[in-house]
Amino acid sequence: IASFGLNEILVRELLQDKAQVKELLSTAFILKIVGILIMGCLIIFALHFTNDEKYTQLMIAIITIGIFFQSFNVIDCYFQSQVQSKYVVIVQFIQLLITSLIKIFLILNKATLVWFAIVFMIDQALLAILLLLIYSWKKEWFSFFSVKWELATQLFKDQLNIDKEGYLITKPDSTETNIPGVYAAGDVKDKTFRQA
Repeated sequence: IASFGLNEILVRELLQDKAQVKELLSTAFILKIVGILIMGCLIIFALHFTNDEKYTQLMIAIITIGIFFQSFNVIDCYFQSQVQSKYVVIVQFIQLLITSLIKIFLILNKATLVWFAIVFMIDQALLAILLLLIYSWKKEWFSFFSVKWELATQLFKDQLNIDKEGYLITKPDSTETNIPGVYAAGDVKDKTFRQA
């Protein structure tokens, strides 16, 4: 949910518009970060209404932080669009090998469940770091600041209803779009209170 289904859309756009690879990757990365932040806030809000003990809440928080690193999967989309997924497979193999060894160590030492949640977070962080390294080795350093907000709307073109000015259309007095489970808020839909 937090990634807005961007992976498939991003691969398609990377194939169609090779001149804006940096901007597409950076924009999709930021969109995923926004989705994850919204999801994280919703999880934190929902935790206040549960009767779970602090231990369970801690594990949920650690796993939620780990999900942040999944934003870097936009690099996987780049390699898919270049039919070079072998590099991602190598990275995933290294990540799996390292974290599996850590998990075996935890099992042998009868570690508590929180340590496994921490390893999940490390798993995601390690994959993100390795993806950044392989991308910088094969292509260039990943540009976090090449965001083009008009591309944010373009990524959803042919997926979501868009008005003639390029803003996403939502149901009246709602953030709900024409696709169930997909919501729009902020600069991609609001013409009046748009940021500079």
